[in-house]
Amino acid sequence: MRNTSTRFILRLLTNLATGCLLMFSSCREDGNEISPSIIQFSVNVQKVSEGDEVIITLTLDKPAPGSGSVELSLEGNAVYNQHYVTAPAPSAGAIVLRVYKGHTSTAVKIEPVDNAKFEGSKFLILQLSNPAGGLRLGEITALTVVMADDEGPSLAGFAVPSGTVNEQNENGIVVDIPFSAPAKGEGSLTVTLQQGQAVLGRNFTIDQEQTNNSFSFNVGKNSAGVSFKVFPVDNDLFTGNFILQFAITDISGVVQKGDNQSYTLTVADDEAPSVAKFGQSSGAIDESNADGISVEILLSSPVKGEGTIGIALAAQNSIYGTDFTTVPELKDNSIILNLSHNQHSASFTVFPVNDDLLTGEQILLFSIDEASGVVWKGSDSATYELTIVDDEGP
Repeated sequence: MRNTSTRFILRLLTNLATGCLLMFSSCREDGNEISPSIIQFSVNVQKVSEGDEVIITLTLDKPAPGSGSVELSLEGNAVYNQHYVTAPAPSAGAIVLRVYKGHTSTAVKIEPVDNAKFEGSKFLILQLSNPAGGLRLGEITALTVVMADDEGPSLAGFAVPSGTVNEQNENGIVVDIPFSAPAKGEGSLTVTLQQGQAVLGRNFTIDQEQTNNSFSFNVGKNSAGVSFKVFPVDNDLFTGNFILQFAITDISGVVQKGDNQSYTLTVADDEAPSVAKFGQSSGAIDESNADGISVEILLSSPVKGEGTIGIALAAQNSIYGTDFTTVPELKDNSIILNLSHNQHSASFTVFPVNDDLLTGEQILLFSIDEASGVVWKGSDSATYELTIVDDEGP
């Protein structure tokens, strides 16, 4: 009996010892097999439209050996709650994603906020960090989420490329800049006037306050466009037509540049130039006439402003100062007549020099050589022939 009990106890002790050895061997083998799982994003960039949602998946190269976690930091120009929300929600600017034992992925949901204003595309950068619980970071540790705005911009452009307004038009002309769609938010638009011959305040005015030849509009939500008004200044002067060049130079906010970025406005002058011509084609004066002879230049209308007429003397055999003189004085074979506002005509005087010599008749040929300012040279009667009759006989 005692031998049987002894053999049983020995077998029991042997079995227990063997079991412990087997358990110890198994635990050691399990310890050798444990290695971290690599976690990373599947892609570098993910796109989503405003009002939609996207699931961002992080994958593991093998099932997680145990429960772990990883952090996602949030960067970019998208503002949380204003442009997007996430599930799970962040805390202190980071999202903690749990990874459970045996799982091969985890995920975060991005939901862009659907608003009714145009702000353009926004972006969010998710950055992986702080792996824990048997996880290790892979190569793709950052992902950019591009959130496309589902509202379009308001494209601004002049309604027409050009226009004309008469100088006498007291009501002026409206210049429209419509938008392609009502503004989905706020913005601004600046129009610049290129410098030219027309002078602001003297030749035209604009119903906008200007700074350095530019004026700006603040664009409010639902605005369909902007406009400004140009008023010509009606004067009693001939200046010719003025050309005003406007351009859209700066935009901001919901406003972007569309077609027809420039506009040309013609301010039509209602005064005409005066046309100059000789009153007669010829004349004669006796050498002894000390009063001289006045040569008249007719003007088609009173001059609307200032100008000049240049009278040229053609080559001849008479000598200035010896055979004749003029008022105004002849210089370089030319007489300059200055015209003032509302002047009806002009003239110069030729004075023969009475000598005691037999010289015969002398012929002086004058012509309108040039005209400037508010006076133009006429096409007919452009020359005048003056005969100075000699009072000495043979």
